[in-house]
Amino acid sequence: MLVEYDIAAGRLLRLFDIETPLRLHYHLVYAPHAKDNPAFKTFYEWLLKERNNRDG
Repeated sequence: MLVEYDIAAGRLLRLFDIETPLRLHYHLVYAPHAKDNPAFKTFYEWLLKERNNRDG
């Protein structure tokens, strides 16, 4: 969830105890040689981890 840190820090309040799944899809587009870049690899692995945490 994109706002989970703000909720945990008290900057946002959850008004209702319901969740609505998003029907959005994201695509990561990159050049083939980007996989050789350590910074890209770190970002890509983090992105997959975040997705897996969200999907449960």
